[in-house]
Amino acid sequence: MSSEASERHLVATLAEENGLNPLTVQTILGHSRLEMTRYYTHTGLEAKKAAVQDLLAGKNRLDRILMQRLGAGKDSLSDGTPSGAGVGS
Repeated sequence: MSSEASERHLVATLAEENGLNPLTVQTILGHSRLEMTRYYTHTGLEAKKAAVQDLLAGKNRLDRILMQRLGAGKDSLSDGTPSGAGVGS
């Protein structure tokens, strides 16, 4: 593999591992197709584990927000909106 190709693999992989949008990486690398950018990206096991943990943490945060809203009482939601209020009420 040439030095330039190695650098492209490294840039694509680091960009993805640091959360850069794949379409942005595609533009930076000058690819006309996202598939080519994906070819250059090699996400490591640790990055994959971290992504799953981030997803689970996001789900846990969402669960807490929903539980707070549901547990706010029967008369109103946690933001003060009457629980029986619908659109146009």
